[in-house]
Amino acid sequence: MSFCPLWVMGVVSVQATKQYVLKDVPLPGYAFKYGQVLEQYYDDAAARKIMSVSEEIMKLLVEIEAQDIGDIFDGYIYYTTSYDEKGSPRKIK
Repeated sequence: MSFCPLWVMGVVSVQATKQYVLKDVPLPGYAFKYGQVLEQYYDDAAARKIMSVSEEIMKLLVEIEAQDIGDIFDGYIYYTTSYDEKGSPRKIK
């Protein structure tokens, strides 16, 4: 197994945060669910890590007084899964 790429952890954490905020279901449930799936492929992916990243995302959104957070989440997920950090289309196998 290998280490979870930052972009994968980011997308999964944003998705967990999105579901927590918009569906009002406890974050640990989503973090545990996604953590179990990621642990099948990566050594360092755990619910604890997803929870930590999700909490930081929520702090940032509160700090900047974000509006339309559903759109922010969707935009991040789309862009991050479609393009790499240099802006080139991502080659996902």
